[in-house]
Amino acid sequence: MDTKKTTTTKQGTRPIATVREGAIGASIFVAQSPDGNQSHYFTMSRCWKNQTSGQFKYTDRMYPRNAEAVARVAEMAAKKCSELDAGLDQMHAALTATAKLEAGSAL
Repeated sequence: MDTKKTTTTKQGTRPIATVREGAIGASIFVAQSPDGNQSHYFTMSRCWKNQTSGQFKYTDRMYPRNAEAVARVAEMAAKKCSELDAGLDQMHAALTATAKLEAGSAL
């Protein structure tokens, strides 16, 4: 029996937050597990400018020279995810308390 929890995300969803340092950025998304629990996760990218077209592009490829910024952005993104998860926990607790109050008043 497989005990791994899987999470689902909608393809094409937009990030709910972004943290950045220079060319390195992290986009934060919400994932939902099959049992309905939500949590936040992040992906990282590096912005670069195409010298021919002048257009800005994004890649997930990092180089050793990016290591310090990657570490700082990962730390910022993890902290932001934890803060957002705490907000979800508080919202869930408030909804549970309200449901209990409503159930008690229905008696």
